[in-house]
Amino acid sequence: MEARANGNPSRHSPPPELPRSRSAQDTNEHHTEEFRPLVVDSVVTRLALEGRVQPDGFDEPDDDQGCRMKPDTLKVFLAAYEKRMLTLARHPGLGRRVSYRTALTTQARLMASVIAGDEATYTPFAWR
Repeated sequence: MEARANGNPSRHSPPPELPRSRSAQDTNEHHTEEFRPLVVDSVVTRLALEGRVQPDGFDEPDDDQGCRMKPDTLKVFLAAYEKRMLTLARHPGLGRRVSYRTALTTQARLMASVIAGDEATYTPFAWR
């Protein structure tokens, strides 16, 4: 237990450093964005290539802010995103096919277990 400034021990110690699996040692990006290319980037690319999202579907950018989707464009994006989240993939930790939404939730719980010290390492979700 740690001692507080007043000398009394604290029940809570600082969270342990997040152990990284071998595949994520080079960058922390694997821990925070392992689903971004799989879900968001693929949705954005598909919508752009299919012409379902056009430049006029965004507000003009301000000097200090990026552009924002107009409501109709946002609806198109969210519909495609939700459909993508239903895609099934084999989750190596679960040993079965699950939706990307379930895989993301499972990975978040695993990361929380590592941070809490209940699990020793975090292994990022890998797809083929």
